Amino acid sequence: MQDRGQFGAAFRLYVPLPERRGHFFTEKENPVESAEMQRDNASVTFLWNKLRSPEGGQLDITLRAHVALSEGGLLISTEVNNRSKFTIESLAYPILGDVSVPSGEKTLSEGTWGYAGMNKKSAFSQFPQPSWVLGY
Repeated sequence: MQDRGQFGAAFRLYVPLPERRGHFFTEKENPVESAEMQRDNASVTFLWNKLRSPEGGQLDITLRAHVALSEGGLLISTEVNNRSKFTIESLAYPILGDVSVPSGEKTLSEGTWGYAGMNKKSAFSQFPQPSWVLGY
């Protein structure tokens, strides 16, 4: 499903620092501490603990991610425990860099939780072909 893994990342945290407002960091500075396969062999839990950032050093932040494969698709959840003195303004997880529609399918949908419930949309932009384009 992901053709070019170099464009993806496990996570990206935005933790502004007093001297650096645009402070982002990823798993590249933080190798996964543990990965536990569940007994059903259909889910795994990843743990990153005491996250490090190039500018902020070690931060007392723990990220736990649970990934499960079900009949309905891939279910992903995260839990963040922030014991640092800094505010986490956003978390992106997972970051899929290059995803293609699975063979035999016409679409690929994504669902995200928002303030009003689940939002479901196409994972790809839809660009209708104008009628004046003649096979180009």
